[in-house]
Amino acid sequence: MPSMKYSAVGTHNRHFELIDERNVAHGRLGYTSWFSIAAEIVMNNGDNYEIDKNNILHTSVHINKNSAEMGNMKFNWSGQIVIELEDGKTYIFKHGSLLRRRFILVNSDEREIIMLQPSFNWSELSFNYEIEADEHYPESKNPAFILLLVYCSNFIQHTGVA
Repeated sequence: MPSMKYSAVGTHNRHFELIDERNVAHGRLGYTSWFSIAAEIVMNNGDNYEIDKNNILHTSVHINKNSAEMGNMKFNWSGQIVIELEDGKTYIFKHGSLLRRRFILVNSDEREIIMLQPSFNWSELSFNYEIEADEHYPESKNPAFILLLVYCSNFIQHTGVA
């Protein structure tokens, strides 16, 4: 599979910068506070995304782009995150191996389109991610979407839902 590669470099598990295979930075995921479900994605092109809880049980969150709702994420009992976007596309983010050492995003056709491989950096007390995306899908070329998946991976790892 021809692929695009990214790295998401974390600092204290609160800030993650997305860098592509040409070493170009695209944007940053940041959490509002420690152990917060709320986060912000700030892209180098000026777009801003907010992720915030949708209900009191924290079973879903809203995704807003430049203050307009663009979708939501729902956390299910199987340890998966269902991403539903306003354009009608639906994805499932889940563990991609028996040993649960990587995460994958599958589309509605159940095709794996993006894989995230976490590794813990003890000096920064944070996860870093190596990301591989099938370049045949537009999602693989969308750095904001890739950072949204870093958010999903962090959520699963910190809540232990999987």
